[in-house]
Amino acid sequence: MTGRHVEGPADLPNPVLGTEFAHLLRFLGPFEASPRIAVAVSGGGDSMALTLLAHDWAREGGGEVVGLTVDHGLRPGSAAEAKSVAGWLQGIGMAHHVLRWTGPKPASGVQAAARDARYRLLEGWCREAGILHLLFAHTREDQAETVVMRRDRSSTPNGLAGMAAVREAAAVRVLRPLLGVSRARLRRTLESRGQAWIDDPSNDDAAFARVRVRRKLGGGLEVENLVAEALHNGRTRQKHDACAAHLLAASGIFHPAGFVRLDAKTFLEGDKQVALMALARMLTALGGRSFGPRQAALRDFYARLAVDGNGARGTLGGCRVLPWRRRLLICREARNLPADSVLQAGTRVFWDGRFAIECDGNGGDVRIVPVGRSVLPDLQTSLPAAVRPSLPALADAEGVLAVPHLDYKRSGNAASAGSGVKVSFRPRNFIAGIGFGVA
Repeated sequence: MTGRHVEGPADLPNPVLGTEFAHLLRFLGPFEASPRIAVAVSGGGDSMALTLLAHDWAREGGGEVVGLTVDHGLRPGSAAEAKSVAGWLQGIGMAHHVLRWTGPKPASGVQAAARDARYRLLEGWCREAGILHLLFAHTREDQAETVVMRRDRSSTPNGLAGMAAVREAAAVRVLRPLLGVSRARLRRTLESRGQAWIDDPSNDDAAFARVRVRRKLGGGLEVENLVAEALHNGRTRQKHDACAAHLLAASGIFHPAGFVRLDAKTFLEGDKQVALMALARMLTALGGRSFGPRQAALRDFYARLAVDGNGARGTLGGCRVLPWRRRLLICREARNLPADSVLQAGTRVFWDGRFAIECDGNGGDVRIVPVGRSVLPDLQTSLPAAVRPSLPALADAEGVLAVPHLDYKRSGNAASAGSGVKVSFRPRNFIAGIGFGVA
């Protein structure tokens, strides 16, 4: 860990002032009166600048900012860095919490796994704290690097829109107000305030793809062009988002048990690019995943729909597609479902990236398991047979206790353990939301 405070020459970029930051946030609102927001702060120059600016902004409006630091435990100095951040923020009267990524770490794909863990921990904390807005300090250089990395992976124009300025997660709005601001200006902001920051050694580790891209990027003009490309593609994606939502509303019937009944004929009447986006959105949400299938797989399946229509069959993105009642049924596959999860009284669990399951505290602890091949009575239900195995069930030592979606409760006194449990379909990624947010 290295703390830095460097006095720069007079020709350094101007610091970001409070009036400019308020202007940047205005486009990402609205915010409630006396807003209480969270900021992801690692202690690096970008996130420290964002934290100080957000703290001033919220305080002027009678609100509060909470700093959240994720300690991934991947480097020996991470705990000390988190402690330094806590000290800095406590020094300005700001609340701060350290969130630790515990458990085994993967042998490969560490950076991606760490990113997923970071978002999961941050969004989970905000959900439990009732905070609606979570700020990240991604900059214009981060945006340019993202465009290059996606271009190298032959991304679509939608992917080349880069990072969204606003993203609606299940329980919080993820905001990136600094996508148009340079790293140099943010460090100048800290220098003007006499605030130190931390240089993370992993930012110089060429083992990571983003670091290699960063080193190859040219001067300001190249970054400027890449950011302009992201802006152009972002505006196009905004239009596609709205069209995709309309297409899904016109062609699909969405069920709270987490499946869709789709009319292929109506779906195929839409623009192909829009239909591919809608298909990806639908599969991502129904499959409980963070990302949709690859474009090649989507295009192959779209071609199959064009030939087979409502008679199409197949699997894609963790979902099954099969004919049902003169339409297509699209639902979660009954494989790779989560292992048993414990639902304690008075708590909430997000299961399989699809369902929020909560207990009001009147019943005892139960386990959440997939229905799978559980032996249940002959239930009178309108739910298709293909959907049932991937639904969440409540279980105890004797077996399945209740399946809320099937209106099933085991008879006997033990059934009271599952009372007060509510299940709602709240996928990790929405099927249709506010659309891509452009900075």
